[in-house]
Amino acid sequence: MAAYTVVLKPRSSEDGVAAATAVTQSNESTPLLLSALLREGRVAEARARSRIEVDGTFLGHSGFLAVNSTSGRVNQLFFWLQPCTDGCDPSTAPFIQWFNGGPGSPDTIGALNQIGTHYVDAAGAIAPRCFTWCRASTCLFVDSPVETGFSYQELLDSPVEYTATSREATEQVLHLLLQIYQIFPEYRSAPYYIHGLSYGGRYVPYMAKAVLSHNRDHPHEAVDLRGIAVGDPIIDNAAQNAKVAPALA
Repeated sequence: MAAYTVVLKPRSSEDGVAAATAVTQSNESTPLLLSALLREGRVAEARARSRIEVDGTFLGHSGFLAVNSTSGRVNQLFFWLQPCTDGCDPSTAPFIQWFNGGPGSPDTIGALNQIGTHYVDAAGAIAPRCFTWCRASTCLFVDSPVETGFSYQELLDSPVEYTATSREATEQVLHLLLQIYQIFPEYRSAPYYIHGLSYGGRYVPYMAKAVLSHNRDHPHEAVDLRGIAVGDPIIDNAAQNAKVAPALA
């Protein structure tokens, strides 16, 4: 089977915030839809084609995985999986699921601007981050909910229906995670941690609840959830906002 590499092509936005576009070596712009390969049993091909390299540097795996909305519409969620960089055992190293805030802030921002292995420098080049959570842990970033970042909904012959609730958004991320385990079975036994910031204070507990419900209903494919963490979280927006002005007075 011929090798197929997905490359991140860096570009700079007008305000200087880094952005990246997924393209192939032949500069095609067709989204890499991996769920179709899984349905056909082409797992090894999905793994190979999701590989990311920039100037010969391995940056992990990325692509789109399909999950259904409540009404059955197909959402294509973009993910970026960053294996730990210090040579750790993928079956035992912590596996971190990251949630950015918003709602509506894609996880690619967290990957490039916060905790990921690389960032886009002032010259628009991909550069290694000195301090990354993904040195000793595997990190999974997902542009969620759908229509944030690179994630999109397949618009068929019906009115537009994007993800309706935070609970639905995290349930879709769980369905993506289970497909990640299909492509990369070495992570199935890894201890799983859910982290987030800002509106992640809502996403993280919903995700934990979705995982626990899944483990109860499907013990044979349980996710080894070990813990959750949130930073500067929005948990109860009305109650928290009532304290902001007095705190700043």
